[in-house]
Amino acid sequence: MPGDIYQDLFSAYKKAYPNLKPSQAQANVNKLWKSAKEKYNKKTEFTSYVQKTIDELKVKATNVKVGGLSSFLQKVSRASCSYKKMDGGLGRYRKIS
Repeated sequence: MPGDIYQDLFSAYKKAYPNLKPSQAQANVNKLWKSAKEKYNKKTEFTSYVQKTIDELKVKATNVKVGGLSSFLQKVSRASCSYKKMDGGLGRYRKIS
């Protein structure tokens, strides 16, 4: 059903571009949807194209998440490098100047 595939496309687009406002994401998806409708006259071709686009957006969304996680881990790693374990091994740390 086209309504379901549109919702899947919109959801994938929002995840791939999390910083966009929902209204801007919807406008972009509407343009993409309209362009695909004009280009692919057969329902099977249209559905196949939209599904391929959804799959590509899911990959992009995964890369966005991995990039965010990588950035977080780098920050945590830098922060932990500025502390040194104190003698006694009781899990206490002191900040290195």
